[in-house]
Amino acid sequence: MAACIVSLVAFSVMLVHFGIRAADLAGNQGEQPVKALQLSMAPRRLRDHTKLAVELLIAVAMILDAAMLWHAYRLSQVAGATHHAANIFRGGIVIAIWILYWQLGALLLKSVSVRTRMPLPVNRTEDFRRWREIWLDCNLKTLDAIRMMSAVALPWATAWMIYRRIWSTPAMIAVASGSLLILGVYIVYLRRVERRLKAAEKELKPVEMVKEFPRRPVAEGRFLAGGLLYFNRDNPSLLVRGPHGVGINLSHPSTYAWTAYFAGLLALITWMAR
Repeated sequence: MAACIVSLVAFSVMLVHFGIRAADLAGNQGEQPVKALQLSMAPRRLRDHTKLAVELLIAVAMILDAAMLWHAYRLSQVAGATHHAANIFRGGIVIAIWILYWQLGALLLKSVSVRTRMPLPVNRTEDFRRWREIWLDCNLKTLDAIRMMSAVALPWATAWMIYRRIWSTPAMIAVASGSLLILGVYIVYLRRVERRLKAAEKELKPVEMVKEFPRRPVAEGRFLAGGLLYFNRDNPSLLVRGPHGVGINLSHPSTYAWTAYFAGLLALITWMAR
């Protein structure tokens, strides 16, 4: 789970990095360089992209898991309880903490996607606006699907740990079949979202729209670690163009949030190891 979280963030940074490098290598191919762009003034608020049904499903799953954990705790405290009962409760707590932390990471990624600044080219403005809306919608649907899947898996895993010894064989087969069905729906949904994004990419060709933007200048400020890290409190961007690609602005509020998140992740891993 830790590797997945780190990979998601690293992959996002790599996309921006190679996008900048590709634009530098492609140039304008002898055409008149672009010198102007528009800036969308549409509000970028997470609540405008929050679906009540998704949040209710996640809340119900969490409440159900909390009820089962309370039941597991009661079983571990009765007279004559075995170490197995205590281990079940501790295991449920560990899984719940990891899933909750995963949910927090997905919310942070949603916030980054929604709040990212959206410049618009002077030419092909509507095409780019449409591409941006489709990209954002698919990205948010994917993150919400991951959140719902992890939320549903949480009470399922807790129930499996607590009750599998008393379930009959038909009950275990029914639970396993239901789990496979949910997993199948999850995979089909993600593939559908992916196909929609690929269809839009094939139609609108966002790679060609890059030529409609002015080339980013190297940001003014102090670069560290070979240009990977950047520091300038007056620059509102999280990712800026550096001398060799992309630079992460250490003075941006999002950098503090992600640093705290990864510090908490390391603390969780240390706690698990101990």
